[in-house]
Amino acid sequence: MSVWWRGTALVAERGIAENLRSRTFKVIAALLLLSSIAAVTIPQVLSGAGTTYTIATIGKAPAQVAAALDAAGRSADFTVRYVSGSDGPAVRRAVREGDATAGLAGGTLYTSATSAGTFPVVVAQTVVALETSRRLSETRLSSGRPSRSSSGERRTRGGPTLVSPSGSSCTWPS
Repeated sequence: MSVWWRGTALVAERGIAENLRSRTFKVIAALLLLSSIAAVTIPQVLSGAGTTYTIATIGKAPAQVAAALDAAGRSADFTVRYVSGSDGPAVRRAVREGDATAGLAGGTLYTSATSAGTFPVVVAQTVVALETSRRLSETRLSSGRPSRSSSGERRTRGGPTLVSPSGSSCTWPS
């Protein structure tokens, strides 16, 4: 290491050590630490209750969706408020105007482009899980074992069907 770098390091080390020993540095560091802790904790203390999300649906929210969202809310410490609209455009308007966090209308999930959050994802996963469960029970796949005929041999009832957004479908062989 050259003499110049050694001298620069010595001067920098001395300056930093003096700053760390000064009372002003310690007071300012303590104030910054306390203010950052207060900025994080005070809003949580003042808000009191957990987060509340609102979902708009056509008419009354489906019982299975409401039950699943309420269960998710209990486990994640949020509450869900349900609002009903008369039709799809009313649900969409409620979301656009900020009256609802998310909206479900005729198989379509509406979310606001400006508000970020995980609630629309929770709603989407709830709807997908309920629809998957319904389809599995229709094909009798929910029990985890194949059905048997009266003679004891296995029989199948056609494979699952995948329907694309364009409307085309594909059924897997059994």
